[in-house]
Amino acid sequence: KKRFKRDKQFQRDYTKFMEDILEKGYAEKVGSQTGVNRKDWFIPHHGVYHPSKPGKIRVVFDCSAEMNGVSINKKLMAGPDLTNQLIGILMKFREESIAVMADIEAMFYQVFVPDSQRHLLSFLWWENGNFNHPPQVYRMCVHVFGSTSSPSCCNYALRKTADDYELMYGKEVADILRNDFYVDDMLKSMKDEQRAADVIKNVKKMCAEGGFHLTKFVSNSRHVLSSIPEEDR
Repeated sequence: KKRFKRDKQFQRDYTKFMEDILEKGYAEKVGSQTGVNRKDWFIPHHGVYHPSKPGKIRVVFDCSAEMNGVSINKKLMAGPDLTNQLIGILMKFREESIAVMADIEAMFYQVFVPDSQRHLLSFLWWENGNFNHPPQVYRMCVHVFGSTSSPSCCNYALRKTADDYELMYGKEVADILRNDFYVDDMLKSMKDEQRAADVIKNVKKMCAEGGFHLTKFVSNSRHVLSSIPEEDR
């Protein structure tokens, strides 16, 4: 709160981030603090700037924050470890000459939390960043970074997408979703440029079927990159 009052740029960036997640449906307003369910769990949040992206703020929800020795992370089950091993991803990536990398945009925010459990992801926020009014109660509708259960849930959602749409796009494409992602990062190499362009186009489509936007493509092949929409390069 002190930084909000003394740093106007921080206040603007923070407020814009919060307005953005509300507009996109990643969070929703519950109302005032009155009538709060006694089972609600409130998560503190703070803004972090990336060193290489000074103008871009990320609001982090601290699921490890404790109240009376208890945090939400201590009560959550981590679930099975569905994250591919990084060493395996990198070794496979070096097998062929045509390399492609991409990133799922805000992956955790694309996977919804059941409505019955969202009260455990409650937080306070001053509407429009205005401290002259009392804070309102909000809750996250999606999985958050730093939550013990988020990686397992979101990796499961990506693998479920592969299972659900394998018949439509083929086993080769589905296996890329299963085996060539390290959380939200895709690393894939192939022998042939045209084949790589065709397969990667279908990988992007399969991801979209599951609600995942695959973007930030880079490749050592101009031919592959030219097959990707410019805004996703």
